[in-house]
Amino acid sequence: HTTTAVLALIHAAWCPTEVLRYAYYILKSVGASVPRAVTWLRYSTFFVLYPLGIAGELAILHASLAHYNAHAHLAWLRWFTFAVFVVYVPGSVFLYTHMMAQRAKVLANNTKKKTA
Repeated sequence: HTTTAVLALIHAAWCPTEVLRYAYYILKSVGASVPRAVTWLRYSTFFVLYPLGIAGELAILHASLAHYNAHAHLAWLRWFTFAVFVVYVPGSVFLYTHMMAQRAKVLANNTKKKTA
């Protein structure tokens, strides 16, 4: 079933992302030293996982259109979904480039700490 495959794709993108994110933040919040590998993974895996997640999320939105079409009282959601599509694509490009800048900043600081 297509929806099952798309949900598997979303889980494959989200789960590692969240595990790394929260491992990183937990270590930071308790004042522990964050291993460089965890920092690198936290700020590098998005190169692959973010586009996979975006593709999965957009596929779920697309799949929802058939449900909205089948139920007249949900027809207004087609327009909402279309608006989400219109905003989502440029918004995801903005977030992706922001994440690239954050990666460069964090990894540069991590390298400075290593050499200091």
